[in-house]
Amino acid sequence: MGKGSKPRPFDVDRDTYEDNWDRIFSKRNAVVGPTKYAIKVGSGENSYYITEDTGSCAELVTETYASHEEAETIANIIRSSGVGPVEVVKWLD
Repeated sequence: MGKGSKPRPFDVDRDTYEDNWDRIFSKRNAVVGPTKYAIKVGSGENSYYITEDTGSCAELVTETYASHEEAETIANIIRSSGVGPVEVVKWLD
């Protein structure tokens, strides 16, 4: 018999193992919030996301939009300024 031919012993019972597996990897049980969108300006390592005006550079927060249409409207305004590539991307909190 070679290395890895026997399964490792379980430290937890089979039901607990399966429940944990489902909780971690099951897409059925995944809790997903509403989709948000952000605006990315530039490309490569020179790109950045539009941030909210928090009044502090130390507390930058990415501006997110509830709908793709709203984000696209703002992105079009930014595009018209000629700053370079601008794209709307899905944002995960």
